[in-house]
Amino acid sequence: AERLVKALSDSLQVSPDLVRAVLEKNRAKIVDEARLEVLSRLLSGELDRLLSRASSLMPPGSSRIAGTWLGK
Repeated sequence: AERLVKALSDSLQVSPDLVRAVLEKNRAKIVDEARLEVLSRLLSGELDRLLSRASSLMPPGSSRIAGTWLGK
């Protein structure tokens, strides 16, 4: 069952918890997990935009150092 959850999660690019909730047909949990998934994607996109903007504001040569610090 866990391999199925992982395979579906990977192919659909959603959290394993959301897949489990759908497979369990647990409506309340599906809604909660979907909300978490949407929030996670929104925050991730916002973080990417902020990091991109920050790197464009840095003086030449400093972006490599900042990128290393930010894990880029």
